[in-house]
Amino acid sequence: EIKFVSVQHEFGLFGGEFGDNLLAFLELLKKPTIVTFHSVVPNPDERMIKVVREIADRVQGIVVMTKSGVKLLQKKYNISTPIYIIPHGIPSTSFEPQLKEKTILGYQDKIILSSFGLMSRNKGYEHVIDALPEVVKKFPNLLYLIIGETHPRVREEEGEAYRTWLKERAKKRGVQENVRFY
Repeated sequence: EIKFVSVQHEFGLFGGEFGDNLLAFLELLKKPTIVTFHSVVPNPDERMIKVVREIADRVQGIVVMTKSGVKLLQKKYNISTPIYIIPHGIPSTSFEPQLKEKTILGYQDKIILSSFGLMSRNKGYEHVIDALPEVVKKFPNLLYLIIGETHPRVREEEGEAYRTWLKERAKKRGVQENVRFY
């Protein structure tokens, strides 16, 4: 039996304007629900404020990653639903030299740059690729890892056209061996 629902909210994932397709689901849901806002837009327009408030009115709690997210939701969005912080980041661990993990991955002789997350055109991957020819002249063992799937909304609208375009861009600049997509 389902006892609790956790909704991971990112604008654009649920369809509609600012994800307002999620509202009908939340309205019908009869289980305790917490929504995690992965983004809290600092300068929202009135429609975004309305959608975020309506989401907040339909859940028992909100999770954000930063104190500023709490302040924004309370002041700009006028949210009174309880808000909790679960910080972004990594767990506290003792750090070991990179060589151990790089060796496991077969990259022991590489300088690694990486980007990760849902891929979309506004993240600037092409700027890194454009800069690589000059950087690779000085550091030929550099490897740029682009880690993450294409954002579902982007995939829905254009498939993998952006990823394909990036691969072609790397090839045209002669750095295709220095760029890997995962």
